[in-house]
Amino acid sequence: MNTSELQLELHQIIDQVKDNRILQAIHTILSSQVHIFAHSSEGKPITKNEFDEMLEASEEDIKKDRLLSQNELKEKIKTWIEK
Repeated sequence: MNTSELQLELHQIIDQVKDNRILQAIHTILSSQVHIFAHSSEGKPITKNEFDEMLEASEEDIKKDRLLSQNELKEKIKTWIEK
């Protein structure tokens, strides 16, 4: 089933649901996936969940001291340019 077919089927199913609690749950799940929270440097939309995952990964890098100082980064960039 391709994306368009799946979307159509989901619309049809949702239209038949009468229980407000179920509709609220579906709304919560889907809203978390489509609300754009930010954009990447390449312009890709980032959801709140994706942003939170990126923050967790960054915090883990900080805890494990996987960082470069500004000077270290400048030196590393110079080696890229020289190649």
